[in-house]
Amino acid sequence: METLSDRLRATRKERNLSQKALAEAAGVPQSTIGSLESGRTESSKRLAEIATALDVTPEWLLHGDQAAMGEYALIPRHSIRAYADASIGTQSDDTKGKVVDHLAFKREWLRRNYLHVSDMASLVVEGDSMEPTLLEGDTILIDKSQADRVIDGKIYVVYWDGAVRVKRLQKLPGGRLLCSSDNPIVQPFEFFPDNGDDIQIIGRVIWFGRML
Repeated sequence: METLSDRLRATRKERNLSQKALAEAAGVPQSTIGSLESGRTESSKRLAEIATALDVTPEWLLHGDQAAMGEYALIPRHSIRAYADASIGTQSDDTKGKVVDHLAFKREWLRRNYLHVSDMASLVVEGDSMEPTLLEGDTILIDKSQADRVIDGKIYVVYWDGAVRVKRLQKLPGGRLLCSSDNPIVQPFEFFPDNGDDIQIIGRVIWFGRML
């Protein structure tokens, strides 16, 4: 694979992604992918996001150096906040936000836990309803591929009422889910995920980091 367009096209096909699917995973227009693959464009300001979606490094896409695949994978951190506060005001209807930077995770750790870079995203927690488990300012890692398979008692990022929030989910009879907080002063509530309720499960929280 001699050029960026060759490496991009071949890697996308290896991942069984269409140009549209890759563009959506990277948060870029499909025309950006098309221009890079056709050779009309030789680079892009969004190459880091495209590389992350493909689980490679920007350096490898640009230069083809196998060593540039590196020991670490870069996970995008989004500007949107995951509110852990039931009383917080609404925000814009945006479940993704802009990529503000990236967090480095060892590829071996991701593989060992059956995690794929293209499914990962990170957010910052705001609010106190998940205390003492999660504190305001914590960074969380989300596996978006687990949005459609709820594991009893695990923590998920959900979207409702115009805001992205972090809550614990529990299965109930009849297909209902109980959405609760770890802070006992916040009241839980039930919802039907497949019954037209305006609640979307974005992904499962699988890791968090905290400044001491």
